[in-house]
Amino acid sequence: YPPAVVASLAGQSPGGQPQPSATGDEETEEELDNEEPEQEPIVAVPSPTATQTPPAPTPAQPGAAPMNLTIAPARLTVAAGGSFSVNMLVNNVVNMQKISFVLSYDPTTIEFDSGLEGIIMKQDGTQTIFSATKAAEGQVAVEVSRLGGVQGISRGGALVALRFRALAAGKAPIAFGTVHAETHDGANITVNAAEAEITVSN
Repeated sequence: YPPAVVASLAGQSPGGQPQPSATGDEETEEELDNEEPEQEPIVAVPSPTATQTPPAPTPAQPGAAPMNLTIAPARLTVAAGGSFSVNMLVNNVVNMQKISFVLSYDPTTIEFDSGLEGIIMKQDGTQTIFSATKAAEGQVAVEVSRLGGVQGISRGGALVALRFRALAAGKAPIAFGTVHAETHDGANITVNAAEAEITVSN
């Protein structure tokens, strides 16, 4: 045979280099086909933790300090034959719906004349019942009550003004007797009451 044919039969190229085996290439292709593709690693994503809303703080309860009921002015000098007025003031008030009290005084020195309601109990537009009457000799009874409303008052101010006549020279203390106050829900309110002293001069 010619040299080119002999080289071909011997698996060599005409230049003498061995030719690659077709079978080996097929096996390599089969191995690549049989290999499973690489999978990306699965990263565990933590589930979001549910946020729990803490309970709302309990509103602070009103302090137990008593309400103050005072007379202004606490000291006053007037001339006999004249007249004067004093204001009943409240402070440290929490949810007050009604109040009533009795004032006592010396009827030989001063005499109750009339009463006028302050604006504090009806400032939010709630209607009120007001009375200031002579209950006995030397005593005047006062009552102020709110009619309805969503809550009582929680502010201080002038509750009522009382007018007196000065009769004769002397000292006339004006003191609180029975005092009763209630909240909007009917609970009793503790009250500290302070007296006044009127001096009538000649």
